[in-house]
Amino acid sequence: GVPMLVPVDFEKAKTYFQLARDMGNMDASYNLAMLKLGFRSSWKEVKDSWDGQSVSDTIPAFMEKPSNFATKEDWISAVRELESAASKGHLQAHHRLGMLYAEGIRYAGGGAFVNRDCKKAYAQYKWIVDNASPQLSRRTRTAYKQYTAGDFEGALVNYLMAAETGHKISQVNAAFLLDRGVCLH
Repeated sequence: GVPMLVPVDFEKAKTYFQLARDMGNMDASYNLAMLKLGFRSSWKEVKDSWDGQSVSDTIPAFMEKPSNFATKEDWISAVRELESAASKGHLQAHHRLGMLYAEGIRYAGGGAFVNRDCKKAYAQYKWIVDNASPQLSRRTRTAYKQYTAGDFEGALVNYLMAAETGHKISQVNAAFLLDRGVCLH
């Protein structure tokens, strides 16, 4: 949602994310995974739903009551969505997978939603080291902020600079802005 403009509607968001995912959008796969993992609830709401029990913000603590968050099927589906996004080069998906594999996700009773796998965690983190560029990240983040603030020309400059490195999302975003008539002066 957008404050005072568009109300929050998780079902509608899920529908649009699924449509975008089916069209090959890696951000949609990542966002679907985050919805599956229960990030539609704020920590405060979840803590309040536990009747005042002491709850830390760590994954093992929040997994003590998995019914308040994701089921085993949700975790499996979320990992599949993250792997899909990561296969398309989504940096945050690689990072989230690395964290999940490094720690594993266990539930009370000794079972695991996601098994700990150091080799898979290493592969995700290695991809980040080998492929992530702080300059590219800074450019795309700046371009996005400029775009959302209405500075389309500034966003175009940063998307074009990122596009020159071969970054496909920046190429698409630059083309979108150019197609909408945004030009450099």
